[in-house]
Amino acid sequence: PLVGPGFRGTARLAGSSPRMMTDILATNAANVRAALQAVKAQLAVIEDLLEREQYEPLSDQFAAAAERYRSLTG
Repeated sequence: PLVGPGFRGTARLAGSSPRMMTDILATNAANVRAALQAVKAQLAVIEDLLEREQYEPLSDQFAAAAERYRSLTG
């Protein structure tokens, strides 16, 4: 295959039924919109740090994300 298991795990929803995914998003539209806003805000922070070449705070962002990941996965 051209891609590894990490890509497959991350992108697996792309192989789902479009109808099913549309139904899921429609049913949870308010929560999905809120989550998208949060992701966009976090991406804006990362973009700003990159633009300003602020690599230590960028590293802090990744450390916080790793800590959050660990708290969710045990």
